[in-house]
Amino acid sequence: MTDLNFETFLDAYHMEFTEYLSRSAAAVHSDEDYQKLAAQIQELFRQYPRMAEVMDNAVPCSLTEKESAALIQVLNIRNQISFMEAVQAYYKGCADCIGYLRKMDMLRQP
Repeated sequence: MTDLNFETFLDAYHMEFTEYLSRSAAAVHSDEDYQKLAAQIQELFRQYPRMAEVMDNAVPCSLTEKESAALIQVLNIRNQISFMEAVQAYYKGCADCIGYLRKMDMLRQP
């Protein structure tokens, strides 16, 4: 008797899937809204350089109340950017799916 192998798609193609997500998310980086959000983050880091210690190091450090508020802003902006990238990946996946179905003649042309 052979053992069944329940390897998932992500187990088998983790690197390829990660690369696909990265490429699809990169399309957002030219978006005007993304550029504004990235500029806001850069400005906050310029105003409060100690935030870089918190974001880049795994070492505890104390922040002032203003630095803490700015850090919360940065984290919220990063969440917005992540959402934008997820939406882009979703739509790219939908478009790719339609393309594959058309190539297999499983989708009627309009």
